[in-house]
Amino acid sequence: MDGWLVIAVVFGAFAILTAVLRGFDLGCPVRNVILAIAARRLESRISRPDAVERTYWTDAEYQRDATRLARLGYAVTSEADSNPYIEAAQFPSRPPIRTRVPIAHVMYELRK
Repeated sequence: MDGWLVIAVVFGAFAILTAVLRGFDLGCPVRNVILAIAARRLESRISRPDAVERTYWTDAEYQRDATRLARLGYAVTSEADSNPYIEAAQFPSRPPIRTRVPIAHVMYELRK
């Protein structure tokens, strides 16, 4: 009987943990590092591209990367914002499935 109790406690802890983590964006630090590396690569290039396109999942990512690219001489030329969640396939008698999507698609151009 003790084995069933352990299994129930593990499943309960897993359910609580996933509910808590659902509100956090665990990929944000990873994406920030990737965007910083991409900015450093742009900085080290002898001839920089005239246009750079970026996709952002959070406002914080957008602000940090826009600051990095502004220091390199890039300015925003086009910006498409969207809701961070869309409702995907819907099945009868079930609530719609919410899917997370990027919040912004931004084009930067090198100022001359």
